Amino acid sequence: MAFRALLFSKNTETNAAMATVCESTGIRVEVCSDIFTAIEKGKTQAFSCVIADWADQPEASFLLKRARESAPNRVTVAIAIVDRDPTPAELRDNRLDFLVYRPISTGEAEAVLAKACPQMQPVSVENAEEAPGQAGASSEGPRTTSAGADAP
Repeated sequence: MAFRALLFSKNTETNAAMATVCESTGIRVEVCSDIFTAIEKGKTQAFSCVIADWADQPEASFLLKRARESAPNRVTVAIAIVDRDPTPAELRDNRLDFLVYRPISTGEAEAVLAKACPQMQPVSVENAEEAPGQAGASSEGPRTTSAGADAP
């Protein structure tokens, strides 16, 4: 059992930076720059978190919605890579849990992932199709966190 992330961004620099941060914090990462591949993985494989580049709209929000509708990822942690604060409607509609701000700083991104890890469910890496447990499910509203400060 380990933490697994699905990372979606069309930007190769964003993918490289976030993949490095994930790996340095002990999170195995599946990088997808193609939305169709990302959606298929998000629907059929279990992930501890889904990280989506918010600049890639509408694909990013669609990916989060589809992943959370699938049995393996109902309680997955949603992390958005953003240029600015999302609107209250974006937060509510997409149930964003954490935010990583651009430009991506390794230290800040590691701090965000460190805050996210306690809410993540470890998944089987031998059988990636296995759903994470429901023990960490929460009925609280969306929580957004940036490195060092909780958002209102």
